[in-house]
Amino acid sequence: MLARCSTACQLLLAIAMLTVRATAGEIEPAEFPIELPELSSWPESAPHPPLPPFAVDSGDCYIWQVLPPGLMYHSYLAGEKEPRFQWVFLSEKDRGMVWEAALGGRIGILRHGTCGAINPQGWQLDLEGAALPRVDPEQHDDLEAVDFRVGLVSTSRHGPNAFKAGYYHLSSHVGDEFLIANPGFARQNYVRDSLIAGWTHDVTTSTQIYGEIGYAFNHEDGAEPLELQFGTQYLPWGDGCRGAPFAAFNVHLREDFDFETSINVVAGWQWRGPQTDHRFRAGVQYYDGPSMQWSFTNLHETLIGGGLWCDY
Repeated sequence: MLARCSTACQLLLAIAMLTVRATAGEIEPAEFPIELPELSSWPESAPHPPLPPFAVDSGDCYIWQVLPPGLMYHSYLAGEKEPRFQWVFLSEKDRGMVWEAALGGRIGILRHGTCGAINPQGWQLDLEGAALPRVDPEQHDDLEAVDFRVGLVSTSRHGPNAFKAGYYHLSSHVGDEFLIANPGFARQNYVRDSLIAGWTHDVTTSTQIYGEIGYAFNHEDGAEPLELQFGTQYLPWGDGCRGAPFAAFNVHLREDFDFETSINVVAGWQWRGPQTDHRFRAGVQYYDGPSMQWSFTNLHETLIGGGLWCDY
């Protein structure tokens, strides 16, 4: 493009100078020594749109990309152990208020597929991780327990169907303040090293259904191999800053509790980034089932409250 602009500028400058000389009578018009460049000598146009940095064209509109924008398989809105940012205030009917937080997220490492963050197609490798603590605001904001999750997941999307398969590690830890306040508590070293596979289907552009299975090939202190979860979610695109409603329902079954059903329901208002598809939500939550902190393997909870969630 720069070579083309240089050629054009030189041509215009020559025409201008010769026009001035001809007007002054220095040369006859027939003596204009102008040589127009051959069309074939003009440089080729730059590709449009240009490839992103570190991308290698593989044909059929699919390219290799390092640290691509967006995800092909998103966290479930009502999944209680998904990597994200959250701060939720919940009331338990038998004990009072607790704060359930999440500090983490999921990021693409490598992609072979289309560009962009909105509904990318192809294959992608994701890294995920989160700390999922519980704080007791009625006991001097003591850290009661925290679950740590980290995983590596292969994902793909083709049309309305998205798939994932990979590995995640989860370990559960009880807070020091809780152990001091409850000296008789029998701490367990709850650990899961699991292989997982999941499927999400876009019923419409706003509604998805999904299912997932996990099998822990290594499990300790109360953890058992098999877990299942499935659900549905409604997440339409909003009108700019006004946002749009959302709602989601998740069922989680774990062999740890003889497949006792845990139900998590969230609903409220959400905003989605038009360029990034990042998702920020504010709403209410209802949970009933085994404790959301997996250190407490013999505890059933019913929680209700509200908070903030951010997925990216």
